[in-house]
Order: sequence, then C-alpha cells, then structure tokens
Amino acid sequence: MMNLISKTEVMEMLRIKSRDTLYRYEKKRGFPRPIKQHPTYYLKSAVEDWAVRQSQGITSNS
Repeated sequence: MMNLISKTEVMEMLRIKSRDTLYRYEKKRGFPRPIKQHPTYYLKSAVEDWAVRQSQGITSNS
C-alpha cells in the first residue's frame, strides 16, 4: 500500500514555508516529484529517503 502525504505535510516535515522552496528542491536537489497532482501528493517513503540523504550530505539531481 502506498502511503501518500500532501504538499502541506511535506512542507511541515521539511520545516519550509514556501512552495517555491519545495519547487527549487525538486529542480536543484533531486527532491522526489509528486505522484499525484491537484491536489499534490508525494510518496512518503521517497520524501523520507530524500531527507535522510540530505542530512548525510548525499545529493542527487536525478
């Protein structure tokens, strides 16, 4: 079963206040793309994995 989280929940998890920051993360830091649009939802495990990689200094633009 896929566990999805909303854009708002992602922003709270990452402690960011701007959607622009989230979009920059997608473009420049390899943040996972949303899997559903309107409303926007992300795969929770992908967001958590990305956050762990960021905290370890591992970046990806793919």
